[in-house]
Amino acid sequence: MSGQRCGQCPVLQAEIVRLRARVAQLERLVAFWQGWLGWLRGAVDATVRWMDKENAQPTMSRAKQLQAVYQRLTDTLDQLNKGVK
Repeated sequence: MSGQRCGQCPVLQAEIVRLRARVAQLERLVAFWQGWLGWLRGAVDATVRWMDKENAQPTMSRAKQLQAVYQRLTDTLDQLNKGVK
């Protein structure tokens, strides 16, 4: 190894390649979770906006509103479960 500069060692180069691959894998995972959480936030935000609209100008009884919110959130969870598996 004498005469080799730091960074040229085959073991070090292999470790750099391995770590770059790991970083790329983690970046893909972060992008996946950002998309997933963004979708979830959008679904919850849409439900909140709908609830605000219903509070301002009701189109159904409170009992039906509660059922509708339950259904929206249940559907959201079902879609998430299908997407993650």
